[in-house]
Amino acid sequence: MQTHDSSNESHAADVLTQFQARPSPQAYQRMSQAPWLAPQKTTPKRMVTVAATLLLLVLLTGLVWVTPPLRTLAQDILDHLFRRAPENTTTWEIDSTPPPNVPASVAETFGSVARASARTGLKIHQPDSALVPYPLTGVTVNHSLEAAWLIYAHADGYLSIYQRSAALGWLDEGWVGKDAPIIAVTIKTAAGTELKGEYIAGGWALEGTPVPSADGVSQVPANWTTHTAQHRLRWQDSDTVYEMMTLDPDLGLVEMLKIAASMH
Repeated sequence: MQTHDSSNESHAADVLTQFQARPSPQAYQRMSQAPWLAPQKTTPKRMVTVAATLLLLVLLTGLVWVTPPLRTLAQDILDHLFRRAPENTTTWEIDSTPPPNVPASVAETFGSVARASARTGLKIHQPDSALVPYPLTGVTVNHSLEAAWLIYAHADGYLSIYQRSAALGWLDEGWVGKDAPIIAVTIKTAAGTELKGEYIAGGWALEGTPVPSADGVSQVPANWTTHTAQHRLRWQDSDTVYEMMTLDPDLGLVEMLKIAASMH
């Protein structure tokens, strides 16, 4: 992949462009330990496929936002930041096929928000850098998804902030365990605006080692657990949907709310 800022950025771009709409526990873990490694492509067994979801978004976005009944339905979907699964267990389908190299026409990684916005034309928001305990290591933009990821990483921790136009909506449904402790929060911006958000501490833990079948796809049970350092915060304003994720146990809800409130 061609990049504009450093040789290592191409690896980060591979990770984020290979991220399916429903990243697995393995994907989150690999992102925290080695953001430059490409994760396995995963999808929960009982969820709508990524391709179908994105295709419907492309075909129906215009219709949805000009037709009152559909517009109401679309807004209802956006209002559900996290969704509880029917159970605390599920099955992950893991494709062990090595991901292909991602061309720059699909996604690129930049060294700054300013450069990413200038090259892609996307309006990308960023937090007050003084509130984030790690340096910004890259901004990856997936052109086909019209989404951007801000990656902050250091030997001591990792944090990502994903953002996308509210008109396009979330890349995934935000499924969590049946008994997941979803916390409703209010984010007060510097402009005085109060935004609705939801915070969740926990994640899906794979039970056992995947054994690929002949076609390279294997099914592995996963249980929802709170015994993990994974924290996720979702929120939206009138223009953008956001998700912040970290696996730093010292970066909790209070700190994440401050970072979210400083987005500009």
